[in-house]
Amino acid sequence: MTKESKSEGSGIGKELEPTSPHLEFYIAGDFEQREQIREIMAEIEGIGHRIIYDWTDHLPIQPYEENKELATKYAKEDHQAAANCDVFVLFPGEIGGTTRFSELGMAINSRKVKRIFVVGPGENRSVSFFDPKVERLKSPEELIEIISSMKIEEPLLTERQLEVLKLVAQGLTNKEIADKLGISLYTVKSHLYSEESPCGICERLGIQGVEARGRDRTRVVIEALRRKVISLDEITISPYHETFHEHSVVDDW
Repeated sequence: MTKESKSEGSGIGKELEPTSPHLEFYIAGDFEQREQIREIMAEIEGIGHRIIYDWTDHLPIQPYEENKELATKYAKEDHQAAANCDVFVLFPGEIGGTTRFSELGMAINSRKVKRIFVVGPGENRSVSFFDPKVERLKSPEELIEIISSMKIEEPLLTERQLEVLKLVAQGLTNKEIADKLGISLYTVKSHLYSEESPCGICERLGIQGVEARGRDRTRVVIEALRRKVISLDEITISPYHETFHEHSVVDDW
């Protein structure tokens, strides 16, 4: 990837930020329900949202012991989608196994999933359905009515700013962030503290008076954690974290 050059006018490299005018859905259910779920997926896409992963074209793989490779692949893909969607929906059915309920657990424990629905019949089958994060509905029609009225909240940070912030939280210097993301140092600094549109991370988090010191990076991370923009799970100790590394005024802020 080619790094952006320093712009002559502002002195700051700029990137075009992708927009996401839709929510990403994952719909879980029994294999025998796939035709109904395809119809629900089509309605959701018709509203203008996106299905993050469509499992309805999976091959029949029972008994699982005889199809270990496919079973492993499907399980991994299902769980990743359940943990990374914006809205998780489960159609439990009134009968059948509860293996698919594991996807509900992934969604409940995910920090990314914003809303979780369990749609009847069968919405009372498991104690997990009574988790405070779960909304239990009687019918698919009720689900579609709610989805139709959903408003998409503008995220506090752009996707690229979030990437930069997570790397700051992991202790990387600006130069290391630029190298890792394949962007210029000027663009990294723009993402961090630009006061022009689009505003930088510091401005969006309401942090003023940023100086070229490691303690300011800590302020940014603490505020991002306080606002739940990032989580502790996304922070790993790096040899370059402030505890171990004195960031320089020249190449940091």
